[in-house]
Amino acid sequence: MKIFMDELVQQIRQNLQSINERMERCLKAAGRSSGGARLVVVTKSQPLDVVEAAILAGATHLGENYPLEALEKIRSLEQY
Repeated sequence: MKIFMDELVQQIRQNLQSINERMERCLKAAGRSSGGARLVVVTKSQPLDVVEAAILAGATHLGENYPLEALEKIRSLEQY
């Protein structure tokens, strides 16, 4: 399980880095300041271990469509 989690965290980290780089290029092209947009990682229907991997990979803004699922995930991951 640890190997799977480590690989998942690394994959998500690479994806986040790629997306953030593209966002910065788009902001620059639009004449907007660096950091002028925020990436929100949507956790809808994702299991808790995937959400934890996203947090460990550096995701800081998470979105969830369903309040009950959000509450469960918040309580389970409050250590982060």
